[in-house]
Amino acid sequence: MLLKITMFDQQLWKITTFNQVGYDKKQNLFSIFFLDGTEVQFAEVEELVVFEFLISLEKEDFIKKVFLPYYPCTYKNELSKLT
Repeated sequence: MLLKITMFDQQLWKITTFNQVGYDKKQNLFSIFFLDGTEVQFAEVEELVVFEFLISLEKEDFIKKVFLPYYPCTYKNELSKLT
């Protein structure tokens, strides 16, 4: 998997729950890396939707209104790798 990571300035974008996202263009996988160590990975995400997310002014609302209801997802917790 080749995941290209993008970091956001939380203050500039007014986001409080995450600061990094990643996209694997070949597999159409979009990942959000939350501050609590959780990664949510959405499948079947088209590149246009990723672009819409990147330019969205309300990124946390976009996640709730677009990604969560319309794309299959899996949850991963980085902390679980330590146990």
